[in-house]
Amino acid sequence: MTVRVTGRSVRVVEHDGVTIDELVGNVATKNDELSVAMVNVTVAPASEPWLTLHYDEWMSVVTGFIEIHEEDESGERTITRVNKSETVFISKGSRFQPVFPVVASYIPTCLPAFAPDRCIREEGTELSDVSKRLNELHSKEVNVLSADDINSKYDHVKTIYHMAQKSLWSQCSKRAYFPPTFKQDGFTHATAIASTLIDTANHFYTDTKENGSV
Repeated sequence: MTVRVTGRSVRVVEHDGVTIDELVGNVATKNDELSVAMVNVTVAPASEPWLTLHYDEWMSVVTGFIEIHEEDESGERTITRVNKSETVFISKGSRFQPVFPVVASYIPTCLPAFAPDRCIREEGTELSDVSKRLNELHSKEVNVLSADDINSKYDHVKTIYHMAQKSLWSQCSKRAYFPPTFKQDGFTHATAIASTLIDTANHFYTDTKENGSV
């Protein structure tokens, strides 16, 4: 029988009220077969981006509750609520969004272990601070994705959505459309999740006097 200390917990994420301490895995114990972590969400409501897993994952809720959102090909959303002391299983290949309506904590167990290239985060072309931190921990260099790498990860997306003021769109019948912020941002904001346009409208267009958008 062998008993030994193989590592110690490492805080791999601390961002916007969410902390993740890896207990077992590639960072904490140099183990790629299995990973276990403690996630604490101290600011709610909150959510992760949409994720696609290349491992099996179990989420065991310790405090509060969490929601697992899924969408079918028609965009219809299914929500699974996971309460305190319950465990939800998410199989390899699943696409879902973890949502935190309340302050909560849970233990994710991944088989094989979590690694950035096994958890596809729908963040767009620019890596978030969370992804940059995870990449730094899992490799000596930050993994900057090429356009081809990014496009290959979204082959399942058939439609993308962009919200525009109707008057601006109607001016582009004979020329290309560019949003007012294109020069500043350098790209056009879009999403594969139609329901997120509600948040866009409420955040950016509540003061717009014009009736209608496309």
